[in-house]
Amino acid sequence: MKRRMSATEFVMIFFGVMLGSFLIFVAIFQVLTPKQIDPPASTLKSLNNAVSYRTKLTPGQKAEVLRILQMTDELDRIMRRKGKTKEFVEKLKVIQGQSLSVEARLPKNDSARDFFVNSINGYVEAAQLLISRRFSISSEEVTVEVMAANFRKVFAKKIIQGNLNENEKKVLQAWTAGQ
Repeated sequence: MKRRMSATEFVMIFFGVMLGSFLIFVAIFQVLTPKQIDPPASTLKSLNNAVSYRTKLTPGQKAEVLRILQMTDELDRIMRRKGKTKEFVEKLKVIQGQSLSVEARLPKNDSARDFFVNSINGYVEAAQLLISRRFSISSEEVTVEVMAANFRKVFAKKIIQGNLNENEKKVLQAWTAGQ
């Protein structure tokens, strides 16, 4: 006569099989997953030497870039007080016109120039979002775009002024390596 399995025995066997299957899966996954290895110290040292924390801008170019970046502070104030789209766009037109003429004279492959250009482009994208929201074309939040542009602006200023701390140097190093 066949003896019926109790519920307790069934649960024990079921979970035993499930646990065993899970442990086998984990073991196989660990074997097949490539291990992340740290690059040799010589590679890190050469990469660190390749990243210049100083800009190639002349003192005159630095002054022009800092002046334009200072002008973008007004855009930040307009956004903080939830000013009008028209006011934001009008100020941005002036800033963008000046930045384009300065940008053309800046040396290529310079991190300060790149962050300056990316900052202005971020404000332009914010203006496009403001206009899209005004006409109900988009519901994206503009604040994030302005915050990103502001971050790039602050970073550009720090590079130009040579005020990067160790963490910011690491960010710049990672950004340069990704280029």
